[in-house]
Amino acid sequence: MPRVGVSLVGFVGLMLLSSLPSLAADPTPVPLAEKTYMRYCASCHGKDGTGNGPVARHMKPPPINLTLLSKNNGGQFPYDHVLSVIELRADVPAHGFQDQPVWGDGLSILDQIGPMGAGSENRGKIEALTQYIKSIQQK
Repeated sequence: MPRVGVSLVGFVGLMLLSSLPSLAADPTPVPLAEKTYMRYCASCHGKDGTGNGPVARHMKPPPINLTLLSKNNGGQFPYDHVLSVIELRADVPAHGFQDQPVWGDGLSILDQIGPMGAGSENRGKIEALTQYIKSIQQK
């Protein structure tokens, strides 16, 4: 009879462990990343990422179609490049400059002090935003 008790405890333990989020999974839920995209990117790049946002017609050059990044890069999503564009390390004048990004301080990592500094939360937003842009790529 004790074996049944041990097996039951083991089974319950496995069930509890399987209900925990995966450690390898993206810690930022897609809805939050999508909300970040809508707040900081959609006015130019459009809700669908194709470059047709309400501000796009006033921009020269026009915003790029974010859904074609993988296709235009040999089928590989240029994760590091997209990250550098959002962090304003790449030369994209329409995004502004590190000290004056067009989206304000909402994604700034300049104020980061140490591993858990003020910019740490924004670093997470930037990585989640990059993952979101990866998720809208055309197949």
